[in-house]
Amino acid sequence: MLAGLFGDLDAALVARTAGPNTAACQKVAAGAVTRYVRERVVSFERCRAPMRAEDGPFLDGAAFAESGQTCDPTRIAPRLRRCAGVDVAAAFPACSAADASGLAICAAARAECAACRALEAVHGVPDACAESCPAAP
Repeated sequence: MLAGLFGDLDAALVARTAGPNTAACQKVAAGAVTRYVRERVVSFERCRAPMRAEDGPFLDGAAFAESGQTCDPTRIAPRLRRCAGVDVAAAFPACSAADASGLAICAAARAECAACRALEAVHGVPDACAESCPAAP
Protein backbone atom coordinates (compact mmCIF):
# COMPACT_ATOMS: atom_id res chain seq x y z
CA MET A 1 0.00 0.00 0.00
CA LEU A 2 2.69 2.52 0.93
CA ALA A 3 4.85 1.58 -2.04
CA GLY A 4 2.32 3.56 -4.06
CA LEU A 5 3.60 6.69 -2.32
CA PHE A 6 7.25 5.84 -1.80
CA GLY A 7 8.21 3.34 -4.46
CA ASP A 8 11.18 1.44 -3.03
CA LEU A 9 10.69 1.90 0.72
CA ASP A 10 14.32 1.21 1.60
CA ALA A 11 15.51 3.89 -0.81
CA ALA A 12 12.84 6.51 -0.14
CA LEU A 13 12.34 6.54 3.62
CA VAL A 14 14.40 9.17 5.39
CA ALA A 15 15.68 8.68 8.93
CA ARG A 16 14.56 11.27 11.44
CA THR A 17 18.17 12.11 12.24
CA ALA A 18 19.05 12.67 8.56
CA GLY A 19 16.06 14.83 7.68
CA PRO A 20 13.62 15.50 10.51
CA ASN A 21 11.16 17.53 8.41
CA THR A 22 11.12 15.01 5.58
CA ALA A 23 10.77 12.09 7.99
CA ALA A 24 7.87 13.83 9.75
CA CYS A 25 6.19 14.53 6.40
CA GLN A 26 6.58 10.90 5.32
CA LYS A 27 5.16 9.67 8.62
CA VAL A 28 2.14 11.97 8.41
CA ALA A 29 1.42 11.05 4.77
CA ALA A 30 1.71 7.32 5.49
CA GLY A 31 -0.60 7.70 8.48
CA ALA A 32 -3.16 9.66 6.45
CA VAL A 33 -3.27 7.04 3.71
CA THR A 34 -3.44 4.15 6.20
CA ARG A 35 -6.22 5.85 8.17
CA TYR A 36 -8.22 6.54 5.03
CA VAL A 37 -7.90 2.95 3.78
CA ARG A 38 -9.10 1.62 7.13
CA GLU A 39 -12.09 4.00 7.17
CA ARG A 40 -12.98 3.18 3.57
CA VAL A 41 -12.88 -0.60 4.10
CA VAL A 42 -15.03 -0.35 7.24
CA SER A 43 -17.49 1.92 5.44
CA PHE A 44 -17.78 -0.50 2.52
CA GLU A 45 -18.26 -3.53 4.75
CA ARG A 46 -20.92 -1.78 6.81
CA CYS A 47 -22.80 -0.67 3.70
CA ARG A 48 -22.55 -3.97 1.87
CA ALA A 49 -23.11 -6.38 4.78
CA PRO A 50 -26.81 -6.99 4.00
CA MET A 51 -25.88 -8.31 0.57
CA ARG A 52 -23.80 -11.16 1.96
CA ALA A 53 -26.85 -13.39 2.09
CA GLU A 54 -27.43 -12.97 -1.65
CA ASP A 55 -25.89 -15.27 -4.23
CA GLY A 56 -22.87 -14.14 -6.19
CA PRO A 57 -20.13 -11.63 -5.56
CA PHE A 58 -21.12 -8.29 -4.10
CA LEU A 59 -17.96 -6.35 -4.85
CA ASP A 60 -17.57 -4.60 -8.13
CA GLY A 61 -16.26 -1.21 -9.13
CA ALA A 62 -19.69 0.39 -9.16
CA ALA A 63 -20.63 -1.01 -5.76
CA PHE A 64 -17.34 0.19 -4.30
CA ALA A 65 -17.81 3.69 -5.73
CA GLU A 66 -21.39 3.86 -4.45
CA SER A 67 -20.54 2.61 -0.95
CA GLY A 68 -18.89 5.79 0.19
CA GLN A 69 -17.17 8.95 -0.80
CA THR A 70 -14.20 8.55 -3.03
CA CYS A 71 -11.02 9.74 -1.46
CA ASP A 72 -11.16 13.49 -1.78
CA PRO A 73 -7.71 15.12 -1.67
CA THR A 74 -9.15 17.81 0.59
CA ARG A 75 -9.64 15.15 3.28
CA ILE A 76 -5.94 14.28 3.21
CA ALA A 77 -4.45 17.73 2.49
CA PRO A 78 -4.86 19.18 6.02
CA ARG A 79 -2.86 16.27 7.41
CA LEU A 80 0.03 17.15 5.10
CA ARG A 81 0.82 20.53 6.72
CA ARG A 82 4.03 18.96 8.02
CA CYS A 83 5.22 18.71 4.41
CA ALA A 84 5.70 22.47 3.99
CA GLY A 85 9.26 23.09 2.85
CA VAL A 86 9.92 19.41 2.09
CA ASP A 87 11.11 18.28 -1.33
CA VAL A 88 7.98 16.24 -2.00
CA ALA A 89 9.29 14.77 -5.24
CA ALA A 90 12.29 13.30 -3.40
CA ALA A 91 10.32 12.21 -0.33
CA PHE A 92 7.60 10.46 -2.36
CA PRO A 93 9.23 9.37 -5.63
CA ALA A 94 6.37 7.11 -6.70
CA CYS A 95 3.96 10.07 -6.71
CA SER A 96 5.91 12.44 -8.93
CA ALA A 97 4.29 15.36 -7.11
CA ALA A 98 5.89 18.80 -7.08
CA ASP A 99 4.23 20.08 -3.91
CA ALA A 100 1.95 19.16 -1.01
CA SER A 101 -1.15 19.76 -3.13
CA GLY A 102 0.07 17.27 -5.74
CA LEU A 103 0.99 14.85 -2.96
CA ALA A 104 -2.57 15.08 -1.57
CA ILE A 105 -3.99 14.21 -4.98
CA CYS A 106 -1.59 11.29 -5.38
CA ALA A 107 -2.17 10.04 -1.82
CA ALA A 108 -5.94 10.21 -2.28
CA ALA A 109 -5.82 8.16 -5.48
CA ARG A 110 -3.43 5.60 -3.96
CA ALA A 111 -5.57 5.29 -0.81
CA GLU A 112 -8.76 4.73 -2.79
CA CYS A 113 -7.03 2.06 -4.87
CA ALA A 114 -5.51 0.35 -1.81
CA ALA A 115 -8.90 0.16 -0.10
CA CYS A 116 -10.48 -1.38 -3.17
CA ARG A 117 -7.62 -3.86 -3.63
CA ALA A 118 -7.92 -4.94 0.02
CA LEU A 119 -11.62 -5.61 -0.40
CA GLU A 120 -10.99 -7.31 -3.73
CA ALA A 121 -8.55 -9.71 -2.05
CA VAL A 122 -10.81 -10.41 0.93
CA HIS A 123 -13.85 -11.15 -1.19
CA GLY A 124 -12.01 -13.00 -3.95
CA VAL A 125 -13.41 -10.90 -6.75
CA PRO A 126 -10.71 -10.27 -9.36
CA ASP A 127 -10.66 -7.07 -11.40
CA ALA A 128 -13.24 -5.25 -9.28
CA CYS A 129 -11.02 -2.20 -8.93
CA ALA A 130 -10.61 -1.01 -12.50
CA GLU A 131 -12.46 2.21 -11.68
CA SER A 132 -10.49 2.89 -8.50
CA CYS A 133 -7.14 1.82 -9.91
CA PRO A 134 -6.98 2.96 -13.54
CA ALA A 135 -3.18 2.77 -13.49
CA ALA A 136 -0.99 0.46 -11.44
CA PRO A 137 0.05 2.30 -8.26
